[in-house]
Amino acid sequence: MGNERQTLPQQKATRKPITISLPRFLSDLLDAELKRLNMRNRSQFIQQLLMDYFSSENTLLKARTVCGVLLVRYRAEITTEEAIQQLQHQHHEIVLYSTHLHINKKECLEIVAVEGNPTTIKHLVDEFRGISEVKYVGTLLQPKS
Repeated sequence: MGNERQTLPQQKATRKPITISLPRFLSDLLDAELKRLNMRNRSQFIQQLLMDYFSSENTLLKARTVCGVLLVRYRAEITTEEAIQQLQHQHHEIVLYSTHLHINKKECLEIVAVEGNPTTIKHLVDEFRGISEVKYVGTLLQPKS
């Protein structure tokens, strides 16, 4: 995937305002990044993030095989760890390996290496996100050459 940036149509009539709330630290990071990038406003930045996200998702779904890592941050509870392990076993055909890190006394991070059909990997990601104590699921995937 290249670093091509898509541009959004500049038709104000077709825009729909939304409201989001962010933790203070994310808002501060956002404002600092806007200043660094010399961007006009938060909306412009978020629009670009969304365009990049949807563009990369569509590109990956068209690939035959992808590989990469999934990051699963969750509240440390036995039932959550068991659910995460169970999903990995259910998807053994795409999970290459995983490692477990203790972030602090209350949170863990599972790093899961994957390779396979992007639709199957997306399904696994969605299943991880469906676990109640999972706080974040990140992906870093690339088409396999």
